[in-house]
Amino acid sequence: MKCEKAQASITDALFMLVIVATLAAGMAYISFSYGRGVEINIHKYFNEDYASSALRAMLNSSIPRFTSDELETADEVDWLLTKMKEDYANTGTIANDTKILAKRVLDKIMSPRAVNYDYILYFWTPADYAPEPTGNPTGNQTDRFVFVYMKINDIKGPQNVERLEYFCEPKLKLNRALNLVLKHAPNSTSTRVITLLFKRFVPSYSGRESKSVVIFTGLIMWHSAGMLPGVENESLIGPNSLNCTRINDI
Repeated sequence: MKCEKAQASITDALFMLVIVATLAAGMAYISFSYGRGVEINIHKYFNEDYASSALRAMLNSSIPRFTSDELETADEVDWLLTKMKEDYANTGTIANDTKILAKRVLDKIMSPRAVNYDYILYFWTPADYAPEPTGNPTGNQTDRFVFVYMKINDIKGPQNVERLEYFCEPKLKLNRALNLVLKHAPNSTSTRVITLLFKRFVPSYSGRESKSVVIFTGLIMWHSAGMLPGVENESLIGPNSLNCTRINDI
């Protein structure tokens, strides 16, 4: 009788031990999951804040008027947006030297994250005439990308990473192009779009007149993972994807 009672007590104790161990494991898992979730959210918040601040800082930056000058020693200094608006007013596009200046500004701002992160900057309009070097746009107004710059770390090995820089001219719609990046970019962060107002000279009955053009700009940043895939089995820089040209080749 005493032996049976002892066995029952041992069984009860083992049963309670299993319950306590299960509860402890469950609490540990919940605690770990919660902590990991908080860590991910904090990391995402700081990345979003950094990208948004970088975009605003770039838009409010001063630049030398010429790419051959340094900002600190340049004879002529202007706002980056002012130079971009000057270019756009005449031709509906951004000149290559202005693109280079904008790229330099953004690269400098993003330099603390550039080792481990890639990014893409875009300016897009929902309605304007196609670029026209003569300054006399014709045809219908359409949505199009005005300026796109992308920097990618091409990871070929643990100690073999090449920095690649591109100017792109996507033929895709805005959402399709951005989703193409966001779909494959790990730990991606996208800023809120900033709305800008540019001017464009267009033909009128009196000759030429200035018309307002709405421009949206944004920045996407993601953890470097090499060249991302695009559409139709090509890479992200392919002609059917973002249609990019390496800056060294321009």
